[in-house]
Amino acid sequence: MFSRKKKKSNPFTRKKNKKDKLATEFRAIINKNLSVSIYETKKGSSTFVIKKELTDYDIDCTASEAPEKNYIGGEILPWETITAETAILINEVFPINRAIQEVLGTLYNLQLNSIRLCIGSENNYVTIDETDLEDNDIKTTIKGLQEFIYSSKKGIMGFTVRHYDSKKGNLILLESSLDQPNYELKSIKVNIKSSLQTRGLYMQKEHKPYGLQLYIILKIRELSDVIVNLLEKLGVPIEIIYLKRTSAINKWQAVECEIDENNLTSYITSVNPQLTGEDVKNIVYFIKRNQLDFEIAEKMSDILNKMKEEKEEEFEYNKESLSLEDITAAAKIVLEHFGHRDTELELPSDLDQEIIMKTQNELLRFI
Repeated sequence: MFSRKKKKSNPFTRKKNKKDKLATEFRAIINKNLSVSIYETKKGSSTFVIKKELTDYDIDCTASEAPEKNYIGGEILPWETITAETAILINEVFPINRAIQEVLGTLYNLQLNSIRLCIGSENNYVTIDETDLEDNDIKTTIKGLQEFIYSSKKGIMGFTVRHYDSKKGNLILLESSLDQPNYELKSIKVNIKSSLQTRGLYMQKEHKPYGLQLYIILKIRELSDVIVNLLEKLGVPIEIIYLKRTSAINKWQAVECEIDENNLTSYITSVNPQLTGEDVKNIVYFIKRNQLDFEIAEKMSDILNKMKEEKEEEFEYNKESLSLEDITAAAKIVLEHFGHRDTELELPSDLDQEIIMKTQNELLRFI
């Protein structure tokens, strides 16, 4: 079964597995109110959509003037409008801006793109929004909103719907953003929305006519220590999330590879570009013949791939396929590495022990 001939391998670099080009998308639930969806593109950039449920806060729902106003002109009003309490801004939005400044520096401040404040009391108020300041060329910020609310706390009843996206069915209460604060972070957006599509869900679960959600959208070029620190301050333990996900994927793929030889062949081929088809075939046969587990197979193929990669760099391309002595040497080193020294291997009697010892010494550098 084992090929002992020295065969030429393809001098051209093997194409990457087509799956390498696909984007990765997954979701993590952190607690009952906090979740995150992560979308990683094939180019290496990522988008994090963090959602926080605001069901612990009070909202008020009233009928709007839409039946008449929408036929007059101007911005479309929702038929029902909602008003949220100021505590949402104080407890949920302002801490995000502080977290950004703690991580990126005090010069950075979320720009306030849209909000409509209710000035007065519960049943007697008037609304103001960011355009009332923009008329005088004043750019509104979350920091400025914070100082205004703290200085006029008793006079601000809450905030209400600023935009109604009739096509998507979203009531938008707040929009803010920060573009290009550093190289790793393309942008941050902080929005508060309510979707008409989920009204039934909130009526059933929360006994509320609407549900409010706070969204934090981060577009990331590179997941650096700075980004990890920012995510931690936003309540997203990203390192634990990736660790939990990677561990589960590894366990699942190990099971699939151990019960199906074709899966093991595909896995070794996809992650070890220097190994030829003949190399992989012989490694898989060796693993199955000696009933070695996936962990051993993965490490064996890894160090053999590194050895061939080094030879290719030295000799432009590696002309030789792996011999049975090479595979045996890798198995012995890996078994010892994982503490399985007493494992007996089923091997042909005509193996060259000197070559095995020489290859073992060579492979020790890659373990």
